[in-house]
Amino acid sequence: MEFAQVLCELMDKNGLSAYKLSKDTGISDRLIGYWKSGDRLPNAENLLIIAKYFGISVDFLLTGKAIENDSAYLPTLSIQEQDLLNYFNQLSDIDKTRVSERAETLAELAAERAAEQAKKAEETIQSSTKKYEKPIQFLYPADHVIDINYYDMPSSAGTGSFLDHTHYEKVQIKRTPEAEQADFAIPIVGNSMEPDFHSGDVVLVKSCPYVNIGEIGIFVLDGDAFIKQYDGDKLVSLNEEYPPLMLSKFETAVCLGRVIGIAELVEKNLP
Repeated sequence: MEFAQVLCELMDKNGLSAYKLSKDTGISDRLIGYWKSGDRLPNAENLLIIAKYFGISVDFLLTGKAIENDSAYLPTLSIQEQDLLNYFNQLSDIDKTRVSERAETLAELAAERAAEQAKKAEETIQSSTKKYEKPIQFLYPADHVIDINYYDMPSSAGTGSFLDHTHYEKVQIKRTPEAEQADFAIPIVGNSMEPDFHSGDVVLVKSCPYVNIGEIGIFVLDGDAFIKQYDGDKLVSLNEEYPPLMLSKFETAVCLGRVIGIAELVEKNLP
């Protein structure tokens, strides 16, 4: 069997056009046409490219005959991969093209998701290891302060950051009606909730499993904490430069509580 016949059979078996093979290998489709017609033979470099593409040896590509160790060149397919290949080979040329185009689209989407997850993981690590300075603290008499749980992991007023419920400390804040109602305090970063809340503010939060539409709360979406305004099917920012977060795009969405004010931290008590 000559090279031209072997190439034609391989292309037919895999549902490949000259254009598709050219796109995948970088070899001119015009040159592939010459090979199929038997008018020319590929050089050594192109032989290796074609053999590697089909997962066969150069000897088999040139003669159609397998050598003793030819199996070393053949790819090992899982049962699932073999089933998919069998289904693919039963399709018409039109359906094969549709499947190939769909598979290419899915592969691109998978690559984008992997890149997004890697970026998100890196941002989470950086956020969890970064040391945030507490806001400037003020001095008040002892009867003007109150103790509260303070989480040093910030809630994002931007793209989101992780809120770890196991890392907090007791701090003292100025006593106010809002402070007396609050269950915990948490700093925020980012500017998506301006002008009401600024990066570095410490907000007072009343624990509750949900908030009403129009109220501002602390929400955990797929592990990331946000301070946002609840709007039914989405969370919105007060800063119009930020797009809403559609709740349907997240696997988990939990409300930690309603934001009821801004705290003032106390450095020490005065007698």
